Amino acid sequence: MKVIIAVIAAMATVMSVSSCGEIVTLTYWVQVDEASDNYNTNLYLQTKVSKEIDIANGQNTFFGSEEDAINWFNGKMDYLGSKEFADSDPVPVLDGTTATFSLRTTHGAADNSAVSTDSETVTTRTVTFQSSSSL
Repeated sequence: MKVIIAVIAAMATVMSVSSCGEIVTLTYWVQVDEASDNYNTNLYLQTKVSKEIDIANGQNTFFGSEEDAINWFNGKMDYLGSKEFADSDPVPVLDGTTATFSLRTTHGAADNSAVSTDSETVTTRTVTFQSSSSL
């Protein structure tokens, strides 16, 4: 009998602990915070980057946990700084062309579906763009 009570108590403890770690899901997006002069004057590169991060494209927002959103963000940043990105639809890029991007979210939005001006930065990352090998 004592064993059964101990097992039930242990199960209740495990269930209560696991329910405390509820995963919060929010909407996340990427925006440009700062950029080098080379980036600011390169409209071709800005347009190309916008295709990857523009929130008007539903594929460029993420809905999920913060940890998963940071992984998603880092994947996007890795791609933007890659030779693969540089060689896809090549545009001229000068050495030293950088931009700092932030992963942003709205905490406490009622439906969490729209990007608002009341947002907070989760993390930032600076990307150095590569020039295309075909230019």
